[in-house]
Amino acid sequence: MKRFIALLAVAAFATMAMNAYAGHEGSASKCTEDAQTCLNHMSAKMKGAAWAGLKLDKDEKGAYTKVKGVEPGSPAEQAGIQAGDVLVSINGVAAEDGDAIKKMKSELKAGSTATYTVRRGTESKEIAVTLATMPESMIAHNIGTHMMESHVSAQTADAASATTKTAEAKK
Repeated sequence: MKRFIALLAVAAFATMAMNAYAGHEGSASKCTEDAQTCLNHMSAKMKGAAWAGLKLDKDEKGAYTKVKGVEPGSPAEQAGIQAGDVLVSINGVAAEDGDAIKKMKSELKAGSTATYTVRRGTESKEIAVTLATMPESMIAHNIGTHMMESHVSAQTADAASATTKTAEAKK
């Protein structure tokens, strides 16, 4: 009976690890910090950060490609960006240059205006978005998503491995 319970626990941990890792969708890099250090850095970095309210799809290279959603009441919604728009550039930085976009976005300040160039159908539009401060609910969502994708899966897999070794040792 104890072996069955141990095996069941290992299976549950493995399932959680696979589900958490499946959400990572093959990102090129995993976070190398321990969970607490990462949490501290992310909290400090996001507090007061500029926010437009867009949910963006990324291609296999990590480049932002398409607006998959716009947060209700967000600056992006107020400016007229719509789900389905194809992101061309932000402040003239090409959307397919993921590193340059990341750097440029880190320099934006709440209250400043960013120009989003999008393609809607066959038409190209430049849309000025006055950025807001990232809401606490979005900070929590972003941190939670990152923790599940980059920390929980590895820790869960480690715990499953340790449980397996303990169960095997008791045989």
